Amino acid sequence: MPPLKLTLANLDPLGERDLRTLGIGAKYQFGSVLGYALWTNTRLENLDHSAATLNIYEGGVVYQVNAPLVAALGYTRTQVRGSATGTWNQINSSVEYSLSKRTSVYALAIYQKASGTNDGVPVQAMIGKTTSYFGNSGSDAQNQLAFRIGMRHRF
Repeated sequence: MPPLKLTLANLDPLGERDLRTLGIGAKYQFGSVLGYALWTNTRLENLDHSAATLNIYEGGVVYQVNAPLVAALGYTRTQVRGSATGTWNQINSSVEYSLSKRTSVYALAIYQKASGTNDGVPVQAMIGKTTSYFGNSGSDAQNQLAFRIGMRHRF
């Protein structure tokens, strides 16, 4: 059986006609500190041939404090231009403590600020993709702050 090809015939485009993405990233280890940076550019063309371009810039550091403890701090800037516009600035911070080789506990804090309007409607802060994660910040809210604590076990 031949592999399934992604075409408009077997993919629900949700109004999108074409998608093009490119990116470049790098990371470098400085002793116990890992620095990273990433840029991606995505162009979405709608069925009516209007288009929007997303430029996403990310950077951050991960610090191995000691054998079981890791702390991280990152920044993401998302800019949308074209048929839709908006800018989102986000700061992420986390700390993770390993209880064993496969189990750890973690705490995460994220702050996001959105700016811009589309057809007079302010863009909203939205941490995560769906409401099953954190969801949007509510009607006309351009700031969102989220916290998460958890335990992870790798199988």
